[in-house]
Amino acid sequence: ETGYQRRVHGAGAEDAGGDETQGAGGDRPKTKDLWQIILSQSAQSMPDQQDINVIFLGNKKVGKSTLIQRFVKREDTSQPKPTTALEYTHGRREERNMVKMAHFWELGGGQQLASLLDVIITPENIHTVLVCITVDLTEGRAVWNSLQFWLQRLKKRVGDCFVKMKNRGSSTPGKMLARMQKRFGEKHPDLEGTGVTIIGIPIVIVATKFDVFRDEGSEMLKIMARTMRFWAHSYASALCYVNTKDEKDMTRYRALMNHLIFAVPFGEKLVELDHTKPLLCLTGKDSFKDIGPPAQCQRPQGFQSCGNEEFDKWKAAFETVFPPIKDKEKKEETIEIQNPEYAEPSVDAMRAVKDDELEQYVQRRKKALEDALRKEKRGGAATGGGKD
Repeated sequence: ETGYQRRVHGAGAEDAGGDETQGAGGDRPKTKDLWQIILSQSAQSMPDQQDINVIFLGNKKVGKSTLIQRFVKREDTSQPKPTTALEYTHGRREERNMVKMAHFWELGGGQQLASLLDVIITPENIHTVLVCITVDLTEGRAVWNSLQFWLQRLKKRVGDCFVKMKNRGSSTPGKMLARMQKRFGEKHPDLEGTGVTIIGIPIVIVATKFDVFRDEGSEMLKIMARTMRFWAHSYASALCYVNTKDEKDMTRYRALMNHLIFAVPFGEKLVELDHTKPLLCLTGKDSFKDIGPPAQCQRPQGFQSCGNEEFDKWKAAFETVFPPIKDKEKKEETIEIQNPEYAEPSVDAMRAVKDDELEQYVQRRKKALEDALRKEKRGGAATGGGKD
């Protein structure tokens, strides 16, 4: 008899409450079916699973694929292939009777495919979401534009999900906002004003290529660091500079991600706010007082407002130091949707139908608007065409 068999039989006798005695009337001993015992033990020993959806956003070629790869496959240093749309991978961590499964989603194509965010973040999974916004420090002004675009786009998507959930009577949005306020620090002085936006989901801003950027002048390092800290703190986000070629930097990055994804304790000694070194700061561990005010300066030529006075001051100071983006750098590379290599007849046919439907809708709306304007003019003439 094997050890496994002995364990099963022993468990059967115990589970049966000692009923392996001769029953009245000479019945055979009452024993549990072997498979019932196996299924019972399996159910008891099967760990619960917790799912976390980690979404990487950012412009093209800023290092999103590498960051995911170096976290999931620690030793893998091969060059990842460019992401054309949306890619998925996963990692897992087992703790006692809990399996934590991290689902990594990388949105490729930059801002052109931002609409796919609506596919990844839904009212059903939003409570499991962590977002990683990736920027390339060497891109200068594109860093500001990328942060502004993705944070505002993310805020809108989360807000839309929360509205749908509240309309169904869900209390989850309120709980998520309260959780993020607690993470930021409910007694943090910066929460009293309107400077901090709590979106409702955890966010980390990861800035890549610090190994190249640190060779820039001290003034650029300082302005970039203070601006990044301002953005991160304003949106209750964590912040991390990385050099993917430096194992020490990657160890800090992995420690931060393990903390945010799997709730692994994080050593406070890893926090770094010196602008000459790779920054690392957790949510709520910074302050506007420590960051300081933006440098006083005139708005550069061609300045475009953010629609917020405080952000405009920071943007003006940032753009004064970082030159305009060249035209060829400003335009993101277009994704190869029309490349024959990726052709799918059924998808292309449906796309053509939808494009035609959209064009017809636009024409109908345009005609309806023109008709309404003509009626309004006729009505004005009939009443004497009085002045406003």
